[in-house]
Amino acid sequence: NNWAGPKYLIAEGDTYMKYPDDETYGQLTVNYVKLDRVPKFEESLDVMKKLWTGEEVTFEGKYTHIEHARMGFTPYQKPHPPIELGAQSEGATKRAARIPAMRQKTFMVPMETAPAILAATRNESPYRSALRRAGLDDEDYKNLRREVLLAAGFPKTVDEIHEAMRSPPDDLGPVLNAMCSEGALLRIKSPNIRSNDFTFAATKVWVGKEMKNIPQEQALAWLAGEYLTAFGPVTYEDFAWWAGVKPDDAANALDAQDPAPLADGLMIHRRDERALEGTRPHLGRVSLLPKLDCYTMGYAPNGRARFVHSSLLSETYDGVGNAQPLVLIEGEVHGTWSFRGAGDRITIAIQLYDAPGPRLQAALEDEAHLVGGFLEASNVTIEQERVARPARRAAAKAPPRKALKRGSLKPARRKTVRRRSPSGSSPRRTRASAPRRNRRP
Repeated sequence: NNWAGPKYLIAEGDTYMKYPDDETYGQLTVNYVKLDRVPKFEESLDVMKKLWTGEEVTFEGKYTHIEHARMGFTPYQKPHPPIELGAQSEGATKRAARIPAMRQKTFMVPMETAPAILAATRNESPYRSALRRAGLDDEDYKNLRREVLLAAGFPKTVDEIHEAMRSPPDDLGPVLNAMCSEGALLRIKSPNIRSNDFTFAATKVWVGKEMKNIPQEQALAWLAGEYLTAFGPVTYEDFAWWAGVKPDDAANALDAQDPAPLADGLMIHRRDERALEGTRPHLGRVSLLPKLDCYTMGYAPNGRARFVHSSLLSETYDGVGNAQPLVLIEGEVHGTWSFRGAGDRITIAIQLYDAPGPRLQAALEDEAHLVGGFLEASNVTIEQERVARPARRAAAKAPPRKALKRGSLKPARRKTVRRRSPSGSSPRRTRASAPRRNRRP
């Protein structure tokens, strides 16, 4: 949890009930007992946050009793590492919210920070334009908004909301999207992880209260501090692109954090300066990052030189800037990957621009099996091929983090540069049997 090593986060995955009429119920080798696990989780999380402060803690709760307890070490990130919530059940979806956030994409965020994130990234212009294209004026929207809130007291599909309204438009999408951008409506659940067919529910009814109204300038300054902590060193352009806000607004929000300036227009949170000086390359580390990974989507196009050469941008990002599944070797992109299959048998296809040595090859196979295990596959086949590296063009590359030195001037703003180049391939197929060792992704 610092710059000198890998970063970790705390994640909570919700479970679900199996009932006797489920076709798999009779095959289970355990008995299911319904527990009040949500209150216990919330109480435990409260205790964890108190202990992370490093102070002496005495706590008397329904499930937890501790006296004069203190952690031997505390997290480097303050006040604590990021906490991610995976939500599927009704109770869990009330602790997290899907909202239009950075770049107006849908993100699932903790309910406690949802109002600030929504306020910081709010941009109603595209939604209002969509309403006008649908032939709906402000009065039409006001009336339809009222009907939707009455219809969506509990999660309903678009068709169910449409049927419950007295005079709905043919296309209800622009109205629902505009309401989500206001925070009046929430996307709740989809049939599966690959579907965008969400159910919708009125925020006030589903959560029990409306989204707190926070001034955008205040919310954006808070978000800039969170971004600096998670992604620094960064530039003004990085934050403007990631948050989807105007460059001047992004610059003002970052300046409000009083960041420490570094070389080449980069900046970092002042509390991370000393940790940055101790950063060392993580030799032998191989990572298979998924599509749209938060790291590869965390920087503006001209800020990605820290982990991918400019000649590879057209291979590793699509036309609108979405990251492909990437292979990182010792912090730099060396290829792409994909998988196919289902159940306990999958094939992971890896395309590399350079042939790895024996040590990195072993680490690559371990990582592929780790991904296969995450996908619940017991039989993983690895297809590996060497593809031609696009011709490198002269380009200014950001210095590695270990070489960054404190600058004397405020970070400068830079222009975005995109380059495209061709590629070729020469296939090689291998099969790996079992992982050599258990490793943390």
